[in-house]
Amino acid sequence: MKKKYSICLILLGLMLSISIVHAEMKPLPKIKAGYPPHDVIKNIVQANKISVEAKKIPSGEQTPMLTWLADPDTRIQPDLIFPNPSKRIYSVRNFANQLHSSLAAIDFGIYHLYTPVLLITGNTDNPAIFLLQEDTAQLEPEIIREIKSLRKILSISVPKKKTNKNQKQAPLDEVELVEQNIDFQVSKAVARYKKRIESGRLVVVGGVLDLVNLYGKGHGRLIIINVNGERDGEKLRNSPALSRLNPKIKAVFVGRVAAKKPLEM
Repeated sequence: MKKKYSICLILLGLMLSISIVHAEMKPLPKIKAGYPPHDVIKNIVQANKISVEAKKIPSGEQTPMLTWLADPDTRIQPDLIFPNPSKRIYSVRNFANQLHSSLAAIDFGIYHLYTPVLLITGNTDNPAIFLLQEDTAQLEPEIIREIKSLRKILSISVPKKKTNKNQKQAPLDEVELVEQNIDFQVSKAVARYKKRIESGRLVVVGGVLDLVNLYGKGHGRLIIINVNGERDGEKLRNSPALSRLNPKIKAVFVGRVAAKKPLEM
C-alpha cells in the first residue's frame, strides 16, 4: 500500500513539474529563412576583389551633386534617381526618412560637401507606414521610438487593442501619409537651412518614389510634390528649380494627383 502511495506521489510531482515548465515557456520568435552569413561574406569579398581589379573604385575627393535623405528600403537604390551615381550622391538613409534622426550626416552634406540640392524621398509600400496602425509593443525600443515620432508627425493615435479577431480599424490612406511625412520633413529642412536657401545655394526637394504605382504613372516613378515648402502643383511646375524640365515631363513627374488607395492592414 505504501509502495502504491509513493508511486502516486511521484507521478503527481512529475505532472506538477511539467505543468509549471509549460506555464513558464514562451514562444520563440520565428527565424526567417535567409542567406547563410558565410555566403554573404564570401560575396562581399569577391565583389570587392573584382571591383579593385577592374579599377572601379572612385578616387579623389567627394564631389556630390545632392544630399539624398531616403528610407532604407532595399528596393531603393541610387541608380533609381541618378545616372552613374558614384561620387555624385551623398546618401543618408533612416527609418521613414526622418530629418531629426540623421541631422549630423545631413548637415555634413549641406555645410561641408556643399551639395546644392537636398532631396527627401518617401516611398509607397513602406513598412514604416504600415506599422503605424499596428501594435508595436513587441518591437525593439529604438524602432518604437521612431514610430512614436512618426505618429506624432502624422497626428495618428496609438491603435486600440482589438476586443475580437474580426474587429478592424478604419484603413489609413497610404499616399496621404507618405505625402504628409515628406511635407513635414521638407518644412523642417527649409527652416534649418533657411540662409542657404535664401542665398540660392540650396534647394530642398520632396518626392515620392512610387514603388507600387499608386499614382498610376509607373512603378518606381519619382513624383516631386514639394520644393522649398511649396506644395501647389501648378506653382511647382512654374518653379525656377524645375525650369529645365520639359512640360511633358513635368506633367508626369510633378504634382500630387494620386489614385488614393487605403492602407490595407
